[in-house]
Amino acid sequence: MGAASDEGRRGAAVRIGAVLVAVAIALATAEALLAAFAPVYLSTIGRRDSAKAELYGWGYDAGDPIRLRDPDTGRAIFERANDHGWRDRERAFGKPVGALRVLALGDSNTFGPLVTQQATWTAVLESRLRDAGCRVEVLNMAYPGWGTDQQLEALRHEGPRYRPDVVILQFSTNDLTDNLRDPSQPWMKPFYYELEDGELVRHAVEPNAGSHRSWRDRARAVIARSQILTRVYLAYVRATHAARPAYVVDDRSLEHLRYALGLAAGDELLERLARARGGHDDWQSIVRAAGGAADARSLEVVERVLRNEVVLDLWSPLQFRPPPPDPDAREWRLLFALLRAAIAEARALGAEVAILPAHDVGLYRWERYWHRVAPGDRWRSVYLAPLALLRELAAAEGAGFIEPRRVHERARLDSHPNRRGNRNMAINVERYLRDLWAESGGPCGGG
Repeated sequence: MGAASDEGRRGAAVRIGAVLVAVAIALATAEALLAAFAPVYLSTIGRRDSAKAELYGWGYDAGDPIRLRDPDTGRAIFERANDHGWRDRERAFGKPVGALRVLALGDSNTFGPLVTQQATWTAVLESRLRDAGCRVEVLNMAYPGWGTDQQLEALRHEGPRYRPDVVILQFSTNDLTDNLRDPSQPWMKPFYYELEDGELVRHAVEPNAGSHRSWRDRARAVIARSQILTRVYLAYVRATHAARPAYVVDDRSLEHLRYALGLAAGDELLERLARARGGHDDWQSIVRAAGGAADARSLEVVERVLRNEVVLDLWSPLQFRPPPPDPDAREWRLLFALLRAAIAEARALGAEVAILPAHDVGLYRWERYWHRVAPGDRWRSVYLAPLALLRELAAAEGAGFIEPRRVHERARLDSHPNRRGNRNMAINVERYLRDLWAESGGPCGGG
């Protein structure tokens, strides 16, 4: 009886082992097939294990999938990086005979995370110029999250291959913080720049050296190594997002409302909402019960501030009444030094150079729509003040400055330019280029 029992246990163990081996083989095969034919990544900014990442911190390899989504329409965008790892059509290193090249360096505002590649401002600009008979190529070298330091690195590493005639350096205000390395925070770039005795100095660094990643960051890093786990995680995120309440009352939204409506700390509306914390679909009844705050404007403000949208998660009182930019502050001095270095690099390639601000009236209007910045001419002026500093730098360096005359319209649920915003950016750049080429005729045979 004992021998038969032992034999039965051994048989069961063999069967379980065979099942486990079969499952392991199936999972390994699925991983290999998914990685080879339908890879999915957690991040839309590019991969940390790509060849581009070795140079800039993140990026795409040739043919990598690029998966994006328009938050307003829910439309998914699936494309692939070109043979050089950029979100652009295929480009040869050799410049076509008789053509001029415009090289655009930037962050997500040039990458175009809400539109197809054909609708990015660089592609629209090239199409408009070609339709007008201009022999021009407009190259897009941008990744989401890039700082001015990465633009400088890309210009040095890859700019000479393309022999540009015009280099455009796109600026966003978050470049000011993206350029600054804080040793206590995760740092994904293999380098950083500092001003030392007034000189710009480049330092090599191991990405994340000296930083302390949270357990969430470490967990995401593990998940990202597996195509199966990545898909499971993304399905979980979608399900969690679908289950979110439409409106939420919490400390952040209460503070935001206090600023947006100009209320005192103990206002009745705030008190009533504070007693009803959590998800709400019937917030209107709370507002109306507060009496005086039930006018149409207040209802509109409350509706937007309580919306459970990512665009409101990072709101802060400092953002609501922003301080004027200080050109003597560390972040501005570093930005200026990086821009000067990039301007010098472009000139060494024989190229004209111009600064393109993504920070414009369109972004201000978007911030006002969500009540993320205070109303009034004073705060509008402070919000747009960085443009004056960039104009001054461009003039001092003999570089161009591309005025954002046409408003860069934004998506409702995202601060990036939408399709029309990209078109308007293209028109602004086209106007600058036509003025630049007006005397020589440039590639347009008389402009």
